[in-house]
Amino acid sequence: MKHRSRPWLALLLILALPAAAWGPKTQVAIVTTGAQLLSKSGLVGLGRTIKNLQQGAMLSIEQLREMLPDLETNPANAIEQEMYLLHAARGERIDPYFAYRLGALGKVVAEVTTPLQSASPSYRNLYYSEVDKIITSLTLKPGTRERVEPRAYFERVLAEAAVNDTVIEREYESGAGFSEVARSTVATDASRSVDAVADVLYTVVSGQSAAGNVSEAQLRRYIVNAYRFYIARGNKVEIEAAAGRLDGLVAATPAMREEVGDMFSAAGMKERAMVEYRAVVQEAPDRREVVDKMANYYVEQGQAALKEERFESALESFQEALNANPLHPEAEGLRLQAERSLSDREARLSASRGAIQRAEELFSLAEEEALRNRFAEAIDMLRQSMDAYGEVSEEFPAENQERVRGQDKVRERVRQYKQELITNARVFSGTAYAQDVRKFAETAAPDLEERALRALIENEYKAQISALENQLKAEPSR
Repeated sequence: MKHRSRPWLALLLILALPAAAWGPKTQVAIVTTGAQLLSKSGLVGLGRTIKNLQQGAMLSIEQLREMLPDLETNPANAIEQEMYLLHAARGERIDPYFAYRLGALGKVVAEVTTPLQSASPSYRNLYYSEVDKIITSLTLKPGTRERVEPRAYFERVLAEAAVNDTVIEREYESGAGFSEVARSTVATDASRSVDAVADVLYTVVSGQSAAGNVSEAQLRRYIVNAYRFYIARGNKVEIEAAAGRLDGLVAATPAMREEVGDMFSAAGMKERAMVEYRAVVQEAPDRREVVDKMANYYVEQGQAALKEERFESALESFQEALNANPLHPEAEGLRLQAERSLSDREARLSASRGAIQRAEELFSLAEEEALRNRFAEAIDMLRQSMDAYGEVSEEFPAENQERVRGQDKVRERVRQYKQELITNARVFSGTAYAQDVRKFAETAAPDLEERALRALIENEYKAQISALENQLKAEPSR
């Protein structure tokens, strides 16, 4: 950008950040209208980012000072440097943070182009308050767009803005207040600020702005602030999309990556913070504070996994902590604890699987006994199988499901074999089958009461069958 020959000190005296400016509603309206002028004219597409731009236009003076360090001492230079910076940071499209910065820049432009900057504070504030009330109903008269060279441009605009200052102030002194000249010129004054905002945004966004001297430090600070902006919004997809654009602006330093990592960590995005920390340690392994952050993160992850009894994950996390910092005061002890817990669980799992295997083997033996019509023995085997299934821990879902299925299968077989016993007992009714009954009684299991079977021979068939049924039904099925 070319500079006029007017002494820079004189311009600084003219272009000082006003102690007060357009009211808050007026400032947002001016910035929004300026952006909409560009969109409607087709010169610049800002439609989808207007809300982000308005957000920037609502920044406090403290936030603006942090964003633009020269704002109070040298506002013209602050505007110029921000235009250079945004020119350098401009991507293929206007992303939300870029629009946010445009809104902040527009707010500064609106402030420095405000009339009555040198008037009495009481009259000036009354004027700004009145304008705030009617700003949305004003009919503005925008001009044509022009490329902005800040120092010359604002010198001219400020001179135009101050033309009616004395007359308006006298009106307030006389008690006329917001009437006559003040009211009749407000649309023109607001339009002038709108044009200034539109011209500055147009110069930056259209690529008409000259490429000034932008340092890598300025670009890094822009990137860090952009990450802060996106992290606060909490949209992970948006963050990663922005990261792809931001990382190409300038090479990141370890300090910059650490700062970004800290922001992710503070926002609860711990794993994303680790991406930045790992990059730091890879480039600068001597940064012990980052190493400690990594190790502490893995220890926290491991402790959470231990609490949830995810011992493999816990063991892995504690090992990662030791890989990051072998001297971590807790990691090795916790790793050993996780290792013991994992070993104990493996032992319990092995015992459960062994119990299932025994239960299945006993079930198979019961089936063999049943094939030989040895139902009493079969039922005894099934009882042992049920006991084996009872040893299976509910801790392991797959094995527990096998236990439930196995117990259901055992209960069903017990029911079937009891019925077989009843059926066989009925066959033995009457004296014609005395020899068979005697043989069955001799080979039956001890707990089937031989006396009850022999009594069948003595014509007590119905009563004894009922007793036998009751006895068999009383057998525990587990």
